[in-house]
Amino acid sequence: MLAEAVKDRLLSESPFADLKGGDESNTLRQRFIGPAIVAKVLEACPDADWRLIFTLARFGGLRCPSEVLGLKWSDVDWDGNQLRIDSPKTGLRFVPIFPEIRKALNESDDLAADGAIYCVGRYRDKTQNLRTQLGRILEIAKVEQWPKLFVNLRSTRRTELQESFPDHVVNKWLGHSGKVAEKHYLQVTDEHWGAAAVFRSPTGSPIAHHLEPSGPILETTKPSELLGSDGAGWLMIPNLVTPTGVEPVLPP
Repeated sequence: MLAEAVKDRLLSESPFADLKGGDESNTLRQRFIGPAIVAKVLEACPDADWRLIFTLARFGGLRCPSEVLGLKWSDVDWDGNQLRIDSPKTGLRFVPIFPEIRKALNESDDLAADGAIYCVGRYRDKTQNLRTQLGRILEIAKVEQWPKLFVNLRSTRRTELQESFPDHVVNKWLGHSGKVAEKHYLQVTDEHWGAAAVFRSPTGSPIAHHLEPSGPILETTKPSELLGSDGAGWLMIPNLVTPTGVEPVLPP
């Protein structure tokens, strides 16, 4: 606001111009939601809609509730294997229908036959708090509640996809940049630590082995001489005009 006031010449300068904003990222609140926990949560979900909500957030990396509840049956391209995500935050993008998502959609497909518009038919009331309800599902599943419930589902999927697909591809699917992913989403998992424990560095020389020995150098190139130098650092100026002495040269 103060920066805009300076721009509009309402203020000569902003008193906060030299202050920097805080870092919103906090790796201590990141959690990787692995397959064992996912299985327990899906089993504890009360109905197909909640399984779809959880699956879209965990395996599609969709933002919840905005992108999850905004998904329509008309956005599902079964043949193209794509979900059309019209995100209110980042605009239009397309997400693959991963096998886990296809299974969850098939369970709810009967709702579309009744003329339903949205893939998640229930829990659309603004009074519904999906975060609170997910917390109750975790209690039923006897799973400890992790911080940032839906953000860490998206973070987990970003970390998984990063292992198998190029950075620019995952950026397109999940709707953020690699810089944002590195700051807010990518995690170091237990699997990374486990792989490091048995990792062996390459041995041997990185220089390729030549089967034939190198031959002697037979040709040499004469070093170039610096023109205008006497070799001792003095500049040599050629006599372009014959010296005439002190007296001026007079015509004959």
